[in-house]
This record gives sequence, structure tokens and C-alpha cells, in this order.
Amino acid sequence: MITVESFEKKLQNFIAENRLIGSGEHILIALSGGVDSAVLLYALKQVSEEESFTLSALHVNHKLRGAAASKDEQKAREMCAMLGVPFYCVHEDVAAYAKQNKISVELAGRKIRYQKLFALKKIVQADKIATAHHLQDHVETVVMRCLRGSGIAGLQGIAAKRQDGVIRPLLIFDKDEIFDYAHRRKIKYAIDATNAQNNYTRNRIRNVFIARCKEIDEHFETYVRRLARCARELNEQIEREIEDGKRQIVLQNGKVMLPFETVQQLKPYLRSYLIRAMFERIEALSNIEERHIQQILSMPSDKTVWKLHMPGNICFEREYERYQIKKKQSPIQEKSLLCFIVNKSGKTEIQELNKVVWIEPVEKFEKNRLRLYEKYIDCDKINGNLCLRNKRERDRFSPLGLIGSKSLKKYFIDCKIPKTARNNVMLLCDEKEIIWVLGHEISEKYKVDAQTKNIIKITVMQLR
Repeated sequence: MITVESFEKKLQNFIAENRLIGSGEHILIALSGGVDSAVLLYALKQVSEEESFTLSALHVNHKLRGAAASKDEQKAREMCAMLGVPFYCVHEDVAAYAKQNKISVELAGRKIRYQKLFALKKIVQADKIATAHHLQDHVETVVMRCLRGSGIAGLQGIAAKRQDGVIRPLLIFDKDEIFDYAHRRKIKYAIDATNAQNNYTRNRIRNVFIARCKEIDEHFETYVRRLARCARELNEQIEREIEDGKRQIVLQNGKVMLPFETVQQLKPYLRSYLIRAMFERIEALSNIEERHIQQILSMPSDKTVWKLHMPGNICFEREYERYQIKKKQSPIQEKSLLCFIVNKSGKTEIQELNKVVWIEPVEKFEKNRLRLYEKYIDCDKINGNLCLRNKRERDRFSPLGLIGSKSLKKYFIDCKIPKTARNNVMLLCDEKEIIWVLGHEISEKYKVDAQTKNIIKITVMQLR
């Protein structure tokens, strides 16, 4: 049977071996008031005196159990007062948050707890956040992820520390050791009656699934922990192999982007891990399962434009030579209609676009299709006034060298202009036709030919 002293020594060694806490650091404890977090608080307090770190604690009242929740809060407050640990408390309506965001109460509670912990960590300038996850939590997490179809990464279970500063000092202890320490220390912890109920997924896994598996083989949890260890070792190797690919993931304007070819160059069994890393970058991995990753990878490689709707109100799409993830747009009309009058000669400044348009007559011109923002046209072919505008529905265009016309949408597709960028492509038009797609071609109908008498040069530049 473990003693108080041996428990605390085991904790101290685990912290040192995994470099969880450094001398002089400030640790913020997630304190529910239950036996796990209460033991974490008491044990860390004992160890802190020798290792020279400080503590504070945050209790989140979820408003789910009425008077019982208030009693939990009071117990947590009393523990901190007894130990001389600064105590903080916030009240959040988790049920309302879950309903508003269309997620489970379990997930809502977790999201809110971490939001408040990280917010307070910044305010009190804590170095780490300590949670009371233990060995059984680790096993439950692995089993839960198996049931959800997780890959190797998910089978690692709970890590002793995360890159964002969350640590799990009790991960080396099983539940019996924690109860025994609480008993020997005479800790008056809160008892959450809902832990024995099977309304929540994790409770059903703990109370039903794992309990039945242990009836078949009492070493079931040991086997799961071994599986998690193997998964962690394999995942570390995978991370090394996709390291170069992860460096090419870019987060810009709320979108995560990665070259399509970067994924294709990997060995097939590694591709799903790089896609998963994209979801991690946008913090959207919690809703993504292996089947979603496989759905992405099963899309035909010769199909260059497609879109898949994913859980969590996000969209994964391919736009020609890149993959990207972004938040879904609202169904409201997304594009604004822009139109600016352009003088038929001289200088026109368009402040809203940060552009200046110069139009001047010339005697001759050089054919150079590489000058994307300098073009020559037949002045006499212009119909009425000129304007610079963005696209409209049913726009048609006659690209240089083409007999007849095609829809502007088809032209954009042929030019591999991403759908999200098309509304920003400006068009020089007269009162009848599109004369010039800026950055691309002029219309066949306005080109300078053998019959042209009056040539104008049009140049578009940045205003500043």
C-alpha cells in the first residue's frame, strides 16, 4: 500500500523525469473540488515547498447541478484557504453554451474550462496549467478514441505535457492510489454523483465498457496503456518524417493552406498525418475523425477544384494546386458590387482600390503579353464610357485569340483563379463589353489590328 510520503516522492520523481515544472515557476491548477483535483492540489503543495514553485487554483462552476455545484465551489475555496493557495472562481452556463454551439455538454464544459484556464493563466502570469488526469483517464481516452475511429495519433492517449503549457502530474497514478492518498491526508473533497450516471459518453465507457472488459481480463487497462505507449513511439517517428511538410503549412487571413504537391510527394501512409496537421493549425481537430481525413484523400487527384463540408462549421477544399481549410461563410450575399468611372484620357485615381489608371494616345505599340498591367487597345472600338468594376452574373468575355466568347466564370476556371479571389479581379469595361481582365488579357474585340487608326495605352498601377 502506498504511503503519503511514497506518493509524494513518486510525484516528485515523475515531475523531474518529464520536466513538468521548473524551479520558480507558477502553476495554475484546474480545481473542480473532486478527489482527483483535490489530491493534485494537496500533493503539489507538499512538493512545491521542496522544489520552489508556487500555486494558484481556478474553479469553474458549470451551473449544471444547482446546490451541489455551489457546495463543490465552497469545498474548493476552503481547500485553497487552508493551504494558502490563491483561489479564483468563474460561473459559466455550460448547458446554454452547449445548446448555442450545438455540441455536447461534455465538450462544452471542456471548452469553457480551458478557455477560462488560459485566460487566467495570462492574467496571473502563470507558467503552466496543471490538470488532474490520471491513469484511468488515460485508458478511457484511448478507448474513446478507438470507438471514434482514431488513427495512431489519437491512440497515444493523454500526454504528460502539451506544447501549450498544460501538464498532467498525476498521470503516473491509478485511481486507487489517489483515493488512498486522499484518505491518508484526510482531504475533504467533493463527490460528484453524476460520475456514477451513464448519461455522458465517458461515464458509459468507464462504468460499462471498461468494466466489462476487465471482467474478461483483469489486465485490460495494462494492455491499453501498452498500446498507447507503442502508438506514441510510432507517432514520434511519423512526426519526424512529416516535419518538412508541416513547415509548408501557412495560416493566413483565417485560412490554413498547404501545396497539394507537398501531400502527394509523401508516402501514402503519411499523408493523413499531414492533413491532420492542417486541422491542428486551425484548432479544428477535435471534431475531425479518421473517416473525414480518408474522405479528403480519396478525392480524385485530377479533380482540381472541390469542396468538402466538415464538422465544426469548417470547409476543406482544393483550389487548383493547394489545399486549404477555412470557416464557412454565412449564406448572406457574400460579395459587394464595385464600379468606378474611368476617364477616357489622362489620369484616374481610385482611392477605394488604391489604384491609378493612366490612358494616353500612342502612335505605335509593342506586343508584350507579359506586361499584365499595361495594355494597348483600339480607341475607336470603345462603346460609351469606361468603368472599372468587379464581376457580375452572366458576364461574358472574348479572350485574345478566341473567336466568339465564353462565360467569365469559365475564363476564371481556365486561368485557375481561385473562387475566393474572383470577386477581387477588376475588369475594365465600356457600356457593352469587358475590355480587359486586369492582370490577364484584353478582349479580342478591342485589339489593335491592321484597320486601327487610334491606339491608346492603358496602364494600371498602385496609387501608393
